[in-house]
Amino acid sequence: MCSATPNRNTHHTGQTPIRVGLVDNDDCVLQWLRMALRSHGINVVWAEKNSGNAIQRTLFGMDIPQVVVTDIVLDLISGVRLCEEIRRHNSTIGIIGITSYTTKHYEKALARAGAQGLLDKNHTIIADLIKAIPLAAHGLPIDQNGPFLDAQTAHRFVSPSSAGTIGKLSAAETAILRLYDRHYSTQEVADLLDMNPRTVSTHISRAMRKLGAKDRYEALRICSRYQLLN
Repeated sequence: MCSATPNRNTHHTGQTPIRVGLVDNDDCVLQWLRMALRSHGINVVWAEKNSGNAIQRTLFGMDIPQVVVTDIVLDLISGVRLCEEIRRHNSTIGIIGITSYTTKHYEKALARAGAQGLLDKNHTIIADLIKAIPLAAHGLPIDQNGPFLDAQTAHRFVSPSSAGTIGKLSAAETAILRLYDRHYSTQEVADLLDMNPRTVSTHISRAMRKLGAKDRYEALRICSRYQLLN
């Protein structure tokens, strides 16, 4: 983790390089990440060891990043908590977690906190970040098949103003989504619940509106990530 190869390619949104903030306990890691990302045309606007300072600089600083890359194990609060604090107040900044530990251990918690992805701090971390940062800069999950939501959808779930309004599914909507989650067809769901298929579709449309989902498959992903069907 001590060398960075210069690269002429510039990663940007529009005409300017993507602004990134880095958070890590280790000074050496911070310096290495900063040098490596800058050599690939990414504008690292700041690098912080202190998680409290990182939150302030992300939300209220002069150089607000488009993407925050944070280690999971920090000093004052965890990377999961840092992510939640940022997402609670902001719906656009992309957040990517990085960890030397098993990613599966933190994946669900980080997804619920509103991040767009989690990467392993292994020998491919720079290459992985170079691919992930442009997606996160647009608020998109870095892996469409993973447990992470886009920034705007995640903000609706994490934001205090959304408490009590998001995910309040009716008993019928919950029952229908549970059956869809078990791969039943609409007709099979209707038969099992003694409903007309049109009624099933009406309930699903209402559930989708409540969850902000574009289709029932996204509704099921949201329910899974936020444990709404448990």
